[in-house]
Amino acid sequence: MGGAPDVMRELERIRSTHIPIPPPHQVVLEPKLETADCDLKERVIRLNSKSQYLEWDYRHEIEHLNAYPRTEKEMFKHYFKALRQLNDGNDRKLFKKYFTIIANITYDSYIDYELAQRYDNVRKQIEDYVRKLPSLEIPCDEARAFAIRDKKPKWLKDDVVKAMLYVFHKLKHRLRRVTPKLRIHIKPQGDIIAIAEGMVELLDEGYPWEWIKEQAKEYLRDVVGKRVRWSELMEAYVDALIRSRFNFAIKVTFEPKVAVNEARGVWDVWRLGDPIDELELHECIRTYGILVPGCNTLRRSLVPTRKGIPKRGRGGARIAILADCSGSMSEHRKWVYARDAVLMLLGFAMHYRYEACLSVFTNFNAWSHEWTSDHYSLARSFVRRYNPKKMPFHSYTSPIQSLAWLSEIARKGMTVYLISDMELIELSKPRELEVAFSDLVSFNPRLVLFLISHSRRTVDKIAKMARRVGLNDVKGYWVNPLEAKRLIDEVIKEINV
Repeated sequence: MGGAPDVMRELERIRSTHIPIPPPHQVVLEPKLETADCDLKERVIRLNSKSQYLEWDYRHEIEHLNAYPRTEKEMFKHYFKALRQLNDGNDRKLFKKYFTIIANITYDSYIDYELAQRYDNVRKQIEDYVRKLPSLEIPCDEARAFAIRDKKPKWLKDDVVKAMLYVFHKLKHRLRRVTPKLRIHIKPQGDIIAIAEGMVELLDEGYPWEWIKEQAKEYLRDVVGKRVRWSELMEAYVDALIRSRFNFAIKVTFEPKVAVNEARGVWDVWRLGDPIDELELHECIRTYGILVPGCNTLRRSLVPTRKGIPKRGRGGARIAILADCSGSMSEHRKWVYARDAVLMLLGFAMHYRYEACLSVFTNFNAWSHEWTSDHYSLARSFVRRYNPKKMPFHSYTSPIQSLAWLSEIARKGMTVYLISDMELIELSKPRELEVAFSDLVSFNPRLVLFLISHSRRTVDKIAKMARRVGLNDVKGYWVNPLEAKRLIDEVIKEINV
């Protein structure tokens, strides 16, 4: 930040009094700048140091970084949701063409209404600006006029997408004429990482993947004017998906603590009647020439304390994950929730520095990776390969080959997570499953079953089968296929054990 001392002091005053605290950003002063603006990706605000509305400009740009839209991820999500509600083809084309204008009007309406309620100086500057306007045909000017009268426009609702659609329908026949009059504060930049994060969140909200994929391409091509290879966007999407699941696993992990009795050394003073060390007495007399209890005689004392330490240690443990990728996992999006469950378990392992190995199976071991501490690379490899549509059409569900692979690399005391929609009737020879379990007995593993099956009894039967061959620590979670999303809840329960 550079500029005249008075301007610098004013900007610092604005920044320090802004509520909520502004996010980290850089300010660039340009005396000839016509309109203040900000870069959502680089977090840079450009201001005209000679502007008569300097406080309004600065606080306005801060709010673009704070909330409206905050990042291009939110901007893309608003674009996607608004476009999905437009059925007319011509409306959709017009919305894409003028999205930057519509978004700026919408965000400015929210920001300036809120600023006028919070800051008196901004309110006066908005009032002065509105007084000079020839008309209020643009919705953001209308919102400003309402704000200085302590009123809120009916269309300025909590739902930004609805407000955006209101702005579009009100101006759609005048967009070409009013565009030159508008001040553009933010522009879509085609930030691949932000758009990929938006794609993940839209998928989590239940929107269809094909629609998300198509609109991400159109947003980059038609709105931003940027050509991006689909493979590049998919790489960013995979990274965003993994980050999302890893972060979620860490957030929901409750770290139980145990209290231990300890003692810590502190400085205390000697009081009359307390025993005192001869050396301390000698040093005190030499320094002060006199001994005053409770005043000039410092000594070290041990104070009892209680300290909380995590119940679960870091490192040392190992987890093995066996994930079903047979064709039946495509039903009810079971494979999507199984994929997320695996990523959450890997995020959990990374958080506690546990080694992990992973196998994807149908009726054979389709893909596997031996023990590693590079959880992120393991997750990337897994996401690229885990898709039932890529498996042979004749494959069926059987973890036997996967368990056989695990028995060759097994480690003492490991935890095995088996995620499948397995039904016992699918196994041609159930006895073989017992044999596969028995090969793990010597390693004394903990076995955790996550079964998405039609019958709860399936979990009990497979758990009994494992116990019968000598696996003593077995736990099972049952998920109804019609409620496959609950698999995530069961994983959360398990990692908080």
